[in-house]
Amino acid sequence: SVELNGKKYRILSIDEALKEKRGTRVVVEGVVKGKVVIEVKSAGWPWSISSRLIEKDHYHVTRFNLNGIQVIYFGIAPLRGNERVRVYGKIETEAEHGRVCKVIYAERIEVDNIVYTLG
Repeated sequence: SVELNGKKYRILSIDEALKEKRGTRVVVEGVVKGKVVIEVKSAGWPWSISSRLIEKDHYHVTRFNLNGIQVIYFGIAPLRGNERVRVYGKIETEAEHGRVCKVIYAERIEVDNIVYTLG
């Protein structure tokens, strides 16, 4: 295990992480599969002019597949397909296409010379 910012993470393979219970903090490494999706979300009412103009009413979500597990990062992480990454995060569950699947809510993403982290 490793400790980061006062939190303990278990270093696991993707297959091992998929067997962990919800809420477990893990560190996994792998290759980004397919395209990375970066979404811009509005926290205000859709018809509100202020929600479209004021940056504080917006947030970003980065989603990608890491060797078979969906990773969700609440921020911008401009990754590329086939890029090797290390993800620190928490195992959670989400409903997708009518079924429940495990995902990792990333708190930190490391690539070659860049670290993306939540403040």
